[in-house]
Amino acid sequence: EFIDQVPQEALARLGTRISPHTGKRIPPAYPTIRRALMAVDPQELDEVVNSWAIAQLEQKTDKQKPDKNMTDTDNDTKGGSLSGIAVDGKALRGAKQMDGTRVHLLSALDHDSKATLGQHSVPTDKTNEITVFEPLLSKLTIIGKVVTADAMHTQVKAARSVVQEKQAHYIFGVKGNQPTLHNAAQDALGSIDINNPLHESEQRGHGRIDRHRVWVKEIPKEIKFPHAQQFIFVERKSSDLLGNVQSIETKIYVTDLKENEADAQNLFRLVSGHWAIESHHWIRDVVFNEDLSQIRKGTLPRAMATLRNLAITAIRLAAGVTANIAKATRQLGRNPDQTLDLLGIPPMAIGL
Repeated sequence: EFIDQVPQEALARLGTRISPHTGKRIPPAYPTIRRALMAVDPQELDEVVNSWAIAQLEQKTDKQKPDKNMTDTDNDTKGGSLSGIAVDGKALRGAKQMDGTRVHLLSALDHDSKATLGQHSVPTDKTNEITVFEPLLSKLTIIGKVVTADAMHTQVKAARSVVQEKQAHYIFGVKGNQPTLHNAAQDALGSIDINNPLHESEQRGHGRIDRHRVWVKEIPKEIKFPHAQQFIFVERKSSDLLGNVQSIETKIYVTDLKENEADAQNLFRLVSGHWAIESHHWIRDVVFNEDLSQIRKGTLPRAMATLRNLAITAIRLAAGVTANIAKATRQLGRNPDQTLDLLGIPPMAIGL
């Protein structure tokens, strides 16, 4: 339906061929687009799209750089200038491969801009995300940034790679897959002053009130997890709008950041920043119906996932992180020229 309605101006900008009979631009047919996508190397497509996103983000960051006279002391709190990169996986539920397994992708997303910076295929099983973690980050420049990930990636090799090879920091979830670390965290949790958190916050939305309390504890010297310095404990109490408690949960994290590098407030900011990647996956599912997509042949599922990332990232970079993606997508669908402007595709010369 979209192909049938693309205006001649947009087709000219895209350089489509001209009919010798009508003199008008001819839009590519659906089978042509499908064949073209199937012929694309999905890893190369990812790298092209992600390189574009990183370049756009760097340009935007350069324009927003603070005055050179500012110093670190201008930050209100310790760690206020730290930014995060969230790593998380997602299965494309409707896209089953020939062997019956689902297409699974591991992504890296910038906390602040919500832009996807990298994506990598995960072979067959979700647990293989562990093996893809380092290849995903290997192509990214993340010096000084904080990599956030769930407990699956709380691995000795991953921690060493982030700190020693990438010169970055980490905040990883802590669960039973690292029993020594988990047991030490449980002991530390039992020693916190429950009535005196180091940071508290409250958010209202979606018909509930979420209250967070944060404590930080130094990791015992006998714990040898690479570069680990502190445990972070985050309690979330969810209530309805009348104040009736619905749930209480406490999550545990480990970080290489020292007490003088980031305080409880900024550690929580980085922890909560990780949730942006879950929101990104939700948008792919709800706005773009990714989980309902039956596209499954060859490399098409991954190519389409990359194009969804491109659409979301382009909108975020242009309209900000609070942009309504669904509304923007509908608007851009009605205005192809605006979409091409967004992607930096220049107008064709008059008469061509």
